[in-house]
Amino acid sequence: MLKKRFENDDDIVIQTDFSSNNTVYDADIMITDWSGIAYEYSFTTYKPVVFIDTPLKIMNPEYEKLGIEPFNVWMRDILGKVVKVEEAGSIDKVIDEIFASEESYREVIRKYAYDYVYNLDNSSKVGGDYIIEAVQRCIAKRKEKR
Repeated sequence: MLKKRFENDDDIVIQTDFSSNNTVYDADIMITDWSGIAYEYSFTTYKPVVFIDTPLKIMNPEYEKLGIEPFNVWMRDILGKVVKVEEAGSIDKVIDEIFASEESYREVIRKYAYDYVYNLDNSSKVGGDYIIEAVQRCIAKRKEKR
């Protein structure tokens, strides 16, 4: 229904083919439910997300025994706004509010990205160093066995 409604609107892209992530990085805002793509989008672009508050998919029904609120639950309020399903008809007002505060969202999102995304800005070097060290350990073990 949404694809049909907005098929002639060049400012709205409804992505159903995920073979390319270009639209993710070009978008001004993302609207999603519980999808993990929200974190990739927000932490790489420092842009906010609108989350539609659909029921949470719980993989471990006993998670509450840990006494830890899941990251993907509490982080939604930091990365953007959570909209109840029954209030989705007024999502345009929520988006206007977000755009009015876009710079403050950018600062907060950047802070959380640096706090929670490991090795931000140098992950390729850290990952490469780790792989090289792992290979060197394997080589050393093989030499010891000879």
